[in-house]
Amino acid sequence: MQSPLDSQDRQQTRPTEGPGQDGPQRPGEEPGAERAGNAVVYRTRVTVLLAVAGVMATFLAGDGSGGRWFLGAAVVLLLAAVGTGVGALVALKRAGSGRAGYVFMSVIMLSCLYFALVSGVNLAMWPLTEGYRECVDTSLTISSASGCQESLYDSIMSRLGVG
Repeated sequence: MQSPLDSQDRQQTRPTEGPGQDGPQRPGEEPGAERAGNAVVYRTRVTVLLAVAGVMATFLAGDGSGGRWFLGAAVVLLLAAVGTGVGALVALKRAGSGRAGYVFMSVIMLSCLYFALVSGVNLAMWPLTEGYRECVDTSLTISSASGCQESLYDSIMSRLGVG
């Protein structure tokens, strides 16, 4: 049997919010606004992380023995940053962000495309530039170093099919 006290207790208590249920909404806030804002933050962070990792990989390529691998990784990371940047722009649009977010993401994406292009060209010309580095390292005079530069220029032009 239920006592009248039990029914009063049930009327006064509210069910607690479980996982997946939206909490009380602020006035003027849409139900998915917080989720959209979180998506923007997450995608922007991933884009920036991939961009920084890609740029660092281009710096690590240098003269070392693993230069090709670093350049290959840089191209992949930078193109992945561009892909996640597109996702971040879509999330910005859904969240209704201001222009500053669009400008920030556009600058990051253009920078990533530039670094990916430069890294790709460097990777494609790696055998030629490696020969140039070895030539400069072994040259003893300025005139022999300029001969290395002429040799590099000639080999690049022959590889491109110009001249």
